[in-house]
Amino acid sequence: MKQGIDVNGLGRSRVFVTRVVLTIGLPIAVSGLARGLFVPLYQSNDDIGMMMLARGVGIVSKPTPYLLYIHIGLGRLLVALYSHWPDWEWYRVLMDIVQLLGTATLVWLSLRSPWSGSRLAVLVLYLIVFDLSFYIRPNFTVTSILVVCAAVVFWVRAASERRELRTWGCLWFLLLLNVSSWIRFQGALAVVVVAAPLVLLELVRPTAPTGSRWAWRAGLAGLWFLGFLSMLAGKLYHDHVYRTTRGWADYEEFNRLRAEITDYHRVGYNPQSASSFARAGWTNLDYEVLENWFFEDPEAYNIERLRRLLDCFPPVPVTVAGNLFAEFLNAASSQPQLMAMLLAVAAAGLLSIDRQRTYIAVGITIFSVFGLGAFLLLWLRRWPPIIYEPLLAVPVVIALAGITHGSADSGSALKRFLAGLLFAAAILAVMRAMTELHRQGRQLERQSHGLEHTMEQLEAAPHRIYVIVGAQWPFELFVRPESFKQLQGLDLIGTGALSQTPINQDRLGGFGITNLMQALAHRPDLRLVGNRNSCGLIASQIATRTGLPIHAQEESHVRFGEYDKFEPMPGRYVTRPREIFVYRMSTVTGPAIRRNAETEKRTGR
Repeated sequence: MKQGIDVNGLGRSRVFVTRVVLTIGLPIAVSGLARGLFVPLYQSNDDIGMMMLARGVGIVSKPTPYLLYIHIGLGRLLVALYSHWPDWEWYRVLMDIVQLLGTATLVWLSLRSPWSGSRLAVLVLYLIVFDLSFYIRPNFTVTSILVVCAAVVFWVRAASERRELRTWGCLWFLLLLNVSSWIRFQGALAVVVVAAPLVLLELVRPTAPTGSRWAWRAGLAGLWFLGFLSMLAGKLYHDHVYRTTRGWADYEEFNRLRAEITDYHRVGYNPQSASSFARAGWTNLDYEVLENWFFEDPEAYNIERLRRLLDCFPPVPVTVAGNLFAEFLNAASSQPQLMAMLLAVAAAGLLSIDRQRTYIAVGITIFSVFGLGAFLLLWLRRWPPIIYEPLLAVPVVIALAGITHGSADSGSALKRFLAGLLFAAAILAVMRAMTELHRQGRQLERQSHGLEHTMEQLEAAPHRIYVIVGAQWPFELFVRPESFKQLQGLDLIGTGALSQTPINQDRLGGFGITNLMQALAHRPDLRLVGNRNSCGLIASQIATRTGLPIHAQEESHVRFGEYDKFEPMPGRYVTRPREIFVYRMSTVTGPAIRRNAETEKRTGR
C-alpha cells in the first residue's frame, strides 16, 4: 500500500527554500550590481587610511592593528588576513560581508509573512535607496549603522510578535550588535539611542494575562542589557589597549582636540580673534600649519596647547545650528541621494498606516531620528552627513519589519495613491543619483590611472622620500588593488592624524629621522608633497624653529584630472583639480629661486 504524500509539508519546504534563496540572493545581487557597475566613492579618506595601516603600505613601515577608529580586535584580524593572503582587499571584503549580513537579516525577516505590495515597495526602497547607495559610497561608520539597524529590527520583530528569541536568535542579535560597535562604536550607539523609545514601548505594551508575560519581558530586556554590556566591554577593552600601549595613551584626547579645530572649525584666525590667539600663545602661522595637517612639531601641537587655544574661545553660538539646518535643507533640495532617502522615509511611513501598531513604531522612530539630529545641532553644533544619512534608514527598516499582516493592502485609495507617488518620486531621485554617481565613478577611475602613472614617475627618482602636507595626496583615488601594490615601492611620510604616534615614529626611524623639522631643513632626499600655500607655510614654520632661511621651491607639478565636490551652501557641485605638487626645501636664495619664479610666470601658475 502506497504511503500518502504530505502536500502541506512539501509546500512549506518550497516556501522555506524560496525564503533562503531570496535571503541570500537579493543582498548578493545588490552588492554585485554596485561592484560591477560602479566605482567605490569613499566619503572620507579614513577608510583608505585604515586599509594602508592594515596592509602596511604607503605611510606606514609595517602592518599595524592600531587603525585609530576600528576596534583593535578587528585590526588584528585584518593584519593576520593581509599577512597570509596579501593579494586580497580584506578591508573591503570585511565591510561588504558585514553589510551583506545586515541586509540578509532584513530580507529574512520581511519574508516571514505572506507577500504584500506595501512590504515589497518598502523592501525595494531600502535595497536601492540605502543598501545600493552605501555600497557605492562606502564608509565604515555607515556600515556600522546599517548593521545595528538589522539587530534592532531583529529584536523589535520578536517583541512585537510576543515570542521569545531562541539561543541562535539571541546569538545572532548579539553578533550583529557587537560587530557594528567594533566597526564604529559611535555609529552603533547612535542607532541604540534612536531605537531606545521604541524598545521601551515594546517592553511596557500590555499583553494578555498569561503567567509567562513577565519572564518574556525580562528575557527581551535582559538581551538588550547583555548586548549593551558586551558593546561597552568591547569599547573599554579597546580603550585599555590604547591607553596601556606606549605612545598611544594620549592619542584619543589629542585627536579629539585637534578635530575641534581642523574638522569642526571651532576657532579661526582673523583680526577679531587675533587677541584670543595671542592669549593662548599661538601665532597665525601655528594655526595655518595646523589647518594644513602638519602636526609633526610636538612643541607647537600638543594637548596642553590645543586645550589652551580652545579655552580662549567661547562656545559655538546657537545661531550656527540654524545655519547648519539651512545647509541640510539646501542639500536635501539639491542632492538627489539625500532627497531619495527623505522620500523613502515618507513613503515607508505612509505605507505603514493602518498596519496595526506599525505606524506608531515608525512615527516614534522618525521622531527619534530627527530628535537626535536636533540634539546634535543644538548641543554639539554639528550635523555630519555620514551619521544622519544612514540614520534615515532606521524608520524604513522598522516599517519593513512591521508590515506583515496579510497580503491585502489596507487603507484608502488616496493613501495608496500618495504612497505610490512618493515611491515613484524616490525611485526617480535615486535613478538621478545613480546616474551622477556612475559619471563620477568613471571620472574617478580615469584619475586613478593618472595617479598610478604619477606614482611611477615619483618612484623613478632614486632615493626620494615624500612628506605629505595638507590634503594634497588624493587617497580617495585608491579604488584599484594596483594602486595599493604600487605604494609598496614609494616612500611616503604622513604628517596628519598619525603624527606623534608610534606608527609615525617607526616610519621616521626607518628613514633615520629623529626630528622631521630639522630633517626637512638639512636632508636633500626629502621632498614635500603639497600646494604652494601649504609648502610655503611649512617652510616658514621650519625657518621659525631652526633659524635658517628656508624656502620651498617647486620641483614638479602633475595635474591628472578634476573632480566634482558637492558644496551644500551653493547647493551644487564645484569642479576642483586633482594635482600633485612636489617641493624641495632649500636654503639657497640665489638664481634657483629666481628661475623657479620665472617658470611660474611663463606657465601662468
